[in-house]
Amino acid sequence: MTKIHRVFTGCLLPLAVASFSAATWSGGHASTQSSTVTTVASVTAAAETTPVPHAGDAADDAAIWFNTAHPARSSIIATDKLGGLAVYDLSGRQLHYYADSEPNNVDVRTAFPLGGRRISVVATSDAAADAIRVYAVDPSTRALRYVAARTLATGIGVAGLCMYRSRLSGTYFVFVSDNSGTVQQWQLFDNGRGKVDARKVRTLRLGSVTEGCVADDALGRLYVAEEDEGIWRYGAEPGAGTARAAVDRVGSRLKADVEGLALYTAARMGGYLVASSQGSDTFAVYRRSGANAYVTSFRIVAGKVDGVTHTDGIEIASRRLGRRFAAGLFVAQDDRNDRGNQNFKLVPWTRIAHAGLRLLESRPSPGAARPRASRRSYYVDSSDGTDANPGTSPARPWKTLGKASSTPLAAGDRLLFRRGGAWTGTLRIDTGGSRTNPAFVGAYGAGPRPRIGGGSSCVRLSGSNVVLRELHLDGCSWAGVSVYGSGNRIERTLVSRNAAGIYVSAGAVENEIRKNRLVDNNRMSVLTRSPRDDDAGAFGILLRGDRNVVAYNAISGSHAFSYDYGRDGAAVEVYGGQANSVHHNLAVDNDAFVELGAAPASENTFAYNVVRSSLPGSSGVVTRGRGSSRGPVRDTRLYHNTISLTGRSSQGFVCHDGCASDILHMRNNIIVAAGKVGYADAPFDEDYDLFSGGPLQFARGSRSLVQDPAFVGRAKGNLRLRRRSPAIDRAVDLGYRLDFDRRPASMDGNGDGRRAPDIGAFEYRR
Repeated sequence: MTKIHRVFTGCLLPLAVASFSAATWSGGHASTQSSTVTTVASVTAAAETTPVPHAGDAADDAAIWFNTAHPARSSIIATDKLGGLAVYDLSGRQLHYYADSEPNNVDVRTAFPLGGRRISVVATSDAAADAIRVYAVDPSTRALRYVAARTLATGIGVAGLCMYRSRLSGTYFVFVSDNSGTVQQWQLFDNGRGKVDARKVRTLRLGSVTEGCVADDALGRLYVAEEDEGIWRYGAEPGAGTARAAVDRVGSRLKADVEGLALYTAARMGGYLVASSQGSDTFAVYRRSGANAYVTSFRIVAGKVDGVTHTDGIEIASRRLGRRFAAGLFVAQDDRNDRGNQNFKLVPWTRIAHAGLRLLESRPSPGAARPRASRRSYYVDSSDGTDANPGTSPARPWKTLGKASSTPLAAGDRLLFRRGGAWTGTLRIDTGGSRTNPAFVGAYGAGPRPRIGGGSSCVRLSGSNVVLRELHLDGCSWAGVSVYGSGNRIERTLVSRNAAGIYVSAGAVENEIRKNRLVDNNRMSVLTRSPRDDDAGAFGILLRGDRNVVAYNAISGSHAFSYDYGRDGAAVEVYGGQANSVHHNLAVDNDAFVELGAAPASENTFAYNVVRSSLPGSSGVVTRGRGSSRGPVRDTRLYHNTISLTGRSSQGFVCHDGCASDILHMRNNIIVAAGKVGYADAPFDEDYDLFSGGPLQFARGSRSLVQDPAFVGRAKGNLRLRRRSPAIDRAVDLGYRLDFDRRPASMDGNGDGRRAPDIGAFEYRR
């Protein structure tokens, strides 16, 4: 095994440490919200699920499983409490049905450690057995597998259920409730034999029927709906005791029964708590943070499908689930479905936001200036501007980065730099817009992109919901863009000659990096003869945050001299980041395409990327297991990538220090490397790939091939397939729609009458 690439150590910013107490609320009954209710907004559903099999009061609650590899293939897991558990796709079509119990409520959490792997775990409250049932999700089929070690009997006549993952300890819990007001907290754990067991760790006593509940993993809060009384907030940690506060009481805007509860989470602990007010056929919305101030109410009325009445369970996905649910999904049980048995209605979150929440994410705190009603544009010209100008027109622009940085941006505002201009220093963006109406930083006029350089970071983006476009960020000592906020988009920007082209910090989530050129980001941020093993830098993109998207970028030249490693660098470096999606990128002549390290890094997906390098020692993918001081990196997923490395010491992939089936998953990749196709020090999850070139130092899957992929023109960088390629029609269908060329990812390109996806990033077409 030749050199093993490394991820950087703590020589940069330290990992953020969350420190908060889960039990910080005073006991007793805190003051309830105002009894005044605003106008109730109306929204319509975009789709509905297939009715549940049983008639009568059968459908009850739903959970949403998020598919990190392909969000549009996420699923809805819902209860038919008279006889089974159903799984639906996002069109509402039933995929699976399990007639194994009488489940009342259901919830899901990802990355649960079981049998040496990380799984998505589903829990249900089974009224027939008075027990907690536990399932694992199969990501490829969306099917469920029962994994409870035994009958997890509660002894209370279980009804309600929700799950919680502690940010403090990483431990997973299930809360269950009954018709007398008892709430139990159970800790889930691997029993050592690949099954899930549980132990009861806390009991709470309310005065009457409780069913709906939801836990906020990030804030350590548990919300419980006491049906005839209102909503209570507790600490979710098992040691939080019985202290509670009232969020709202049954009255003018909550009509008994108070049923389902759900959370919409946004950046910086923003978002909403939503409650089902069954007696009024409405849904009440409260702020997620602070004292959960009331915001608005809405109802679901008839449109493409019928409206919703007398709702029990609700659920929200706060992430993009494909084009139809671009800002998230709200699911509500419908008591009286017009087309048969009860079912669940699917509402795009954008419809709710547009109806009543449009400006809430940018609404100021008390005492702050109110957002402007109209959009403002500001102009900056390095040659003809002056900071004494108002900056509100191209004729009277500002001049400096300092003036531009000191101006707060609100929803819809634009900060524009004149093309052909050049600035030295750092542009600081500390404010931003909203999800539906972001602020914009870009260019105006004609000529080359505005260039910013010479600072530590060319742009420091601490605000959220900002679009950064058409700039040239060059020659900064650390990063072209340092991203500390969330919900931002960086696009069509040229980033060159920095230590890191784009840096996404820990805690920065759901940013998008699209259609940029990252060229020769080849500086080392740390380069020392001594101590050893500390050199770091030359990153095209460095990801420490979670749920970010890196797509359609061209990344080249991320490599630099290192005393420790000879050469080092990566097109994409993941250090501690989770659930990031890196797809449809072109990576050329980087020291590595991707290197991953530092727990809790997990569930990162790399799909339909094209990687080429002629450098002597390039590698494709480097990841590591439990034996590494910078591991383990769990559930790295490589799907439909084409990697071609011609250097004499090149390596297609390296999985070291305890590679395993929960460390690396590979499907449908073409990997050609002259030095070594790949190395893994233990078996891992690999199949349906095609390999060529040097030695294979790993256990190959039974359906993987070792053959020449028959590229059209490898020497000229054309890695598309010839008609004779063995990769054609040999891939397993993972549900992707578009190949690297953004053409259909599954088609009968060779005319043999068989429609199936091809291995690699390109689908063959005549």
